[in-house]
Amino acid sequence: MTELPAALRSALVLIPLSLIAASVCAAGPVDSDNDGVPDQSDNCVSAPNPDQSDSDTPSIYGGCFSDGVGDACDNCRFVDNSDQTDTDGDGVGNACDTCPGVTNPDQVDTDGDGLGDACDPCPTVPSFLDADDDCIPIGTDNCPFLPNNDQADSDSDGVGNICDFGLDSDFDGVADPLDNCPLISNSPQTDSDADGVGDLCDNCPTDFNPDQSDPDSDGLGDPCDPFPTFSYFADTDYDAVPVWDDNCLLAFNPAQTDADNDGVGDACECLGNDSDLDGVPNDTDNCPQVFNPDQQDLDLDGLGDPCDFCPDVPSSTDFDGDCVPDSNDNCLTDFNPDQADTDNDGLGDACDVGDDIDQDGVPDLTDNCITTFNPDQQDADGDGLGDVCDNCPNLSFEFDIDGDCVENGFDNCFSIFNPDQADQDADGVGDPCDICPGNFDPEQSDLDGDSLGDACDPCPLVPFLSDTDSDCVEDPADNCPSVFNPDQADTDADGRGNVCDACPGDANFDGVVNFTDIVEVLRAWDSIIPGPALGPGDANTDGAVDFRDITEVLRNFGRDCTV
Repeated sequence: MTELPAALRSALVLIPLSLIAASVCAAGPVDSDNDGVPDQSDNCVSAPNPDQSDSDTPSIYGGCFSDGVGDACDNCRFVDNSDQTDTDGDGVGNACDTCPGVTNPDQVDTDGDGLGDACDPCPTVPSFLDADDDCIPIGTDNCPFLPNNDQADSDSDGVGNICDFGLDSDFDGVADPLDNCPLISNSPQTDSDADGVGDLCDNCPTDFNPDQSDPDSDGLGDPCDPFPTFSYFADTDYDAVPVWDDNCLLAFNPAQTDADNDGVGDACECLGNDSDLDGVPNDTDNCPQVFNPDQQDLDLDGLGDPCDFCPDVPSSTDFDGDCVPDSNDNCLTDFNPDQADTDNDGLGDACDVGDDIDQDGVPDLTDNCITTFNPDQQDADGDGLGDVCDNCPNLSFEFDIDGDCVENGFDNCFSIFNPDQADQDADGVGDPCDICPGNFDPEQSDLDGDSLGDACDPCPLVPFLSDTDSDCVEDPADNCPSVFNPDQADTDADGRGNVCDACPGDANFDGVVNFTDIVEVLRAWDSIIPGPALGPGDANTDGAVDFRDITEVLRNFGRDCTV
C-alpha cells in the first residue's frame, strides 16, 4: 500500500472536527433516535419507533384518530391527549391517570374501581361493591344500601338498625328487599363475589354474575362454565365433545386426534416426536410443521391441505404450481392462475408473446394501450400509458395521484378524484376532502378528532361518538347521557340529571316518596321496564325493578315533588 506524503497527513490532522461533523450531518436529515424517521416528521423524537404507531381513539372511517404523539413516548397510549398534560407529574397523563391530582406513577388501584389508591377513600373496597359508600362491601355490610359505618344492629338479627324493616320470606332476619338470597335462609348474607346474589343461591359464587345466566341449565353460571352452552353432565372434560363421542373422556381434547386409530385419543396416550403438537408423529405427518390433526389431503398428493398451496390439485399434475391442472392449463410453464387469453387463441397471455389484440402491430406484452389501436405508441406524459387510453395524457400519475387531471400542487383535494374542484365554502379545500364543506375553515381544525371540523361541530372538544345526546358532555361524565342537558342540572345531587329524574325514588308516580313506593317496588319486583319510558316500581329508572330501587326510595324517603 502506498503511504500518504507527510505534508498531506499533516494537513488532514489540522481539519477541524466540526467541519467533519457538519459534512456528515449534511448527508441527510436529523434523526435523533436513529429509527429511520427524520425528526421533522417523527411523532416521537426521543424514542426509536420506526412504525410510528399512535394507538389513540379508533375512527369509524378506518385508521385512527391519533393525537400526534407516538406510543413510544405517549403518556396515555390509548387515550387522545395531544397536550400530554400531567398535572401531578407522575408520568401518566391526566386523560388516563387514576389520580390526576395526586402523584401515583404505579397507578395502583387495589379494588379495581378506576380510582387509584392514592386518592380513593376506600382503596380496598370497589365503589361498585359499596352502594352506600361506607367502605364496607355489600357482602359484609349489614345494611348495604344505606351508609352505616358503625354497623349497629340492636336486635342482632344481622340487619343494620337503619334498614331493618318488612318482609322476611326465609325467616333469616334479613328483609326480602335487602336479602341476597330471599328464599333460602342465609343470615350471614355471604356473597363471595359481591354480585348481590348470596353464595347459597349463586350459580357461580366466586365469579361476579348478577344476572345468573345459565343457558345450558346445568346449574353452573356462564362466568365459571367453560362451555356455557354445553352441559357439564354431557361433557366431563370440558372439550365440547359429548361423552358418547369423546375418545378421551377425562382429558381435554377437542380435536379428538387418534394417530394410531385405536379408538383411544392421543391425549390419553404417549406419542413420539410431534413438532406441531397435532397428535401425529413427524414421520407420518403430511404437514409436520403445521397443526393439522385431521391430516386432510383433498388432492391425495401426500401434502396436507394446510401446507398445500393448491389443495385441490395434485402437485404432480400442475407443473407451474398455479392451481390449474396441466391438462387444462393454457400456459404450462408460466404461473397464470387467471388463465387470461386476450386473443382467445388458446395460449395464455403469460406466454403468448405474439398477442396483439388491437392489431396495431405492437405485441400486447409491450403495447402501452393494449385494447386501442396506437401503432405510434405516443405517450406525452411518459407514464407508460398511451395517450389514446390515458384519461390525462399530458399529466403523469406521479403528478396527479387521484387521476382527475389536476396537478397535485393545484388540486384542492389531491388524494380524491374531483375534476370539477368543487369548493362550496371557498376555503381552498375541495368538498370531498373538506371536514366542514359548508363552512369556511381553511385550517381544517378538528380538536376532538371526530372528523367533523370545529367550524361545524356543535361540540368541538367532545367526539360525537362519545356523546350520545350531543350536549357536549361525554357519556361517561354525563348525568343523563341519552337526553340533551348541557347544564347537567341535578337538583337532588343523586348523580342523575333533572331531565332524566322525574321524581327520584317515586316508584308509584304520586309525587311523594314514602312507604307506598316500597310497596310498589315489591309489587313489581324482578320486572323489566322497556326503556326509555319509566314504569311502576322502577324508582331509579334503570329499566329493572330490584334491590337498587329500594335503595333509591330510602335515599329519597320523605321527598315531596308536588311542592
